[in-house]
Parts: sequence; structure tokens; C-alpha cells
Amino acid sequence: MTNHRLAFALLLAGAVSAHAQTPAPPAPVYGIDYGAPITDAQAAKVMDAATALARRNGWRVVITVLDPAGHAKLVQRLDNAQFGSLEVSAGKAYTAVAYKRSSRWYAQQVAAGGMGYMRVPGALPLAGGVAIIVDNKIIGSIGVSGASSDQDEQVALEGANAVHTP
Repeated sequence: MTNHRLAFALLLAGAVSAHAQTPAPPAPVYGIDYGAPITDAQAAKVMDAATALARRNGWRVVITVLDPAGHAKLVQRLDNAQFGSLEVSAGKAYTAVAYKRSSRWYAQQVAAGGMGYMRVPGALPLAGGVAIIVDNKIIGSIGVSGASSDQDEQVALEGANAVHTP
């Protein structure tokens, strides 16, 4: 994506999010240490839960699960999801794992006038990326893109929380 298109998208997202009612962001987890990388079984559980919620709601999204080093573990592009969301979902997931804050947290900082947050390397200030935490350790992250920011975050949280279900 070219810089001018990305800047426009971020400004538009900030303008939209400033007028919409949004849920409180997940609390920053910067005080939590990284743990062992997410396992294949955990990643599959996260992806299955996130995918199921998106499909139930007819949301055409891309879901990316990263390990705690920011490397791709799983990526799922649902039918008819825009291909541009591949990069955006990965960016949201990277933001959550690299900076130990939800991507919504960054979006809210930018919307509140903290334009300096747009210069944080690799941080994508759009809701939909959250850390995956097990035993108070960050084992990875999930990023979702393709629906509204609130819907993306809802899918991401569904996936992140699924790691705790039996």
C-alpha cells in the first residue's frame, strides 16, 4: 500500500472511530512477559473460534495468528474477503504482540490527537488486534481485518479467548 493511501485510510478510520460508539479497549498488557510460542493446537483453537464467529455473522475477514516473535503461525482468508486485509490483519496482530497493547489502544491514541503514535514502527492504529495470553504470558496475537473495526475486534477477542476453553 502506498504511503498516501495508508495515511488516508488511517485518517478516515480515526474520523469514523471518533464518531462511533466503541467498546473499551482491552487493557494494555505491557507489564506481561512473553511466554513459550503458541502451539499448533492452541493456534488452531484460536483460528477455529474466530472463523466460526465471523462466518456466523457473514463477515468476510482475514484472520492472522502470530507467535510471540511476530511471525505468522496461521492465516485464514474467508471466502470473498478483500485481499488487502491480508496485510492489515497481520499489521493489527503485529501491533498487539510487538507493543503489548491492542491495536484499538493505538487507534484511540491517534483519535485523541496523539498523531505521534502513527510514527511507531509497525504499529497499525486500527481496532482488531489483540494479544493471546495464557498463564499470564503472551504466547502470540490475533489480528482480524475486513469488517468494521468493532466487528474485527469482536472476532479477534473470540479467538484469543478460545485458547482457554477445554
